[in-house]
Amino acid sequence: MRRKTNVSLGLAGLRPGIKIPVEGVVGREAAFWDGSGLTFDGGVTFSAVAEMAADGALVVRGSWSGRAAYECARCLEPLEVPARRELVLFYALNDEWARDDPDVRTIDAGATEADLGEAIREEVLLEMPRYYMPEAGSDGRCVECGASASRTASAGPDPQGRPDPRWAALEALKTD
Repeated sequence: MRRKTNVSLGLAGLRPGIKIPVEGVVGREAAFWDGSGLTFDGGVTFSAVAEMAADGALVVRGSWSGRAAYECARCLEPLEVPARRELVLFYALNDEWARDDPDVRTIDAGATEADLGEAIREEVLLEMPRYYMPEAGSDGRCVECGASASRTASAGPDPQGRPDPRWAALEALKTD
């Protein structure tokens, strides 16, 4: 499924030895992340430099950053987790060998623009965890939400007899 993005790189002045800065934001719309399990507050910003390799391939190097919205795996409260990662995108020339390989990003030799949005989305999805379990502090509490870190460390019942709220949907399905 191809998502329309507004993150395109003009290739008109790109030649070997010439570097073009490229910056932008992808995924401001929640629909951009549909099916990924991730939500970013304000999208993902990126800053990179694009250059053409000697063989005509396109190489984009830089970094991306954003604030991902998660539920704390301990208390289920919402958390915003900042993330910053390096970014390297490689687009081979659309030769015969690369056309049949879905893992190779390609670009036509005569292309005037390259849409970077989908490639950046893919890189973000590969880097970001689907669930977030904050670290426990020295006092045994979650450094993000303050919940007891031992609460999820054992599979045993709550000492006060309360059911774990994460199992409520399954509990509702019980027929016995």
